[in-house]
Amino acid sequence: MLLVSAATALAKIGQHSGFDKVVALLDVDFAPTRALAVHALSLLTGPTMLDALGRGISDEHAEVRMEAIDPLFLLGTTDSVNLLVDHLDDSDDEVADRSRVRAADCLGIDANGDASTIEATWRKRRPDFADGVCHRLGRPIEVTAVADLLAAETPRPEMADELRTITGLDIDELVEAGQIDEARAQVNQLDLPTGALCKWGHQVPLPG
Repeated sequence: MLLVSAATALAKIGQHSGFDKVVALLDVDFAPTRALAVHALSLLTGPTMLDALGRGISDEHAEVRMEAIDPLFLLGTTDSVNLLVDHLDDSDDEVADRSRVRAADCLGIDANGDASTIEATWRKRRPDFADGVCHRLGRPIEVTAVADLLAAETPRPEMADELRTITGLDIDELVEAGQIDEARAQVNQLDLPTGALCKWGHQVPLPG
């Protein structure tokens, strides 16, 4: 826990030097430790991130697979969406449901669609997803567009947490206080580049 806490604290100031040490925890023969390590990859990044998340979402324990879903969603690349789609019918119902929601979020479609509908949509839209680009809502991510959805009548679940991970801003606290316009204004001020992978307000390289 101390190692993961230190590594993620460094990531918040743009230093991802703890990535390899956290990924090494995936070799530990204790599922909660592996789950903790995979969860940290929502914030930590590194060149072997996709391989690490591939291991996480293929883990024999559902709690580890579950923790791999949001980091894959946050990547929003062709390869990460492929991994989510591969688990739309996971043997664990909660993992399957979460995979469907996050795949749908990347594609910008109704999260209530069944696995076959989401998979068919992905096959159709996959050629439109550019390599080396982070996608959300079916297109290269525009963080301001995600923030605009905070004002929707039915905002996507956990959107505030997603925006906090991307921007480092206290979006969740602003939303809880009903300060939606202020949250959107703060996100807009960051002027994060379209299609980029950003963590805590810092642009980071997408894994190859």
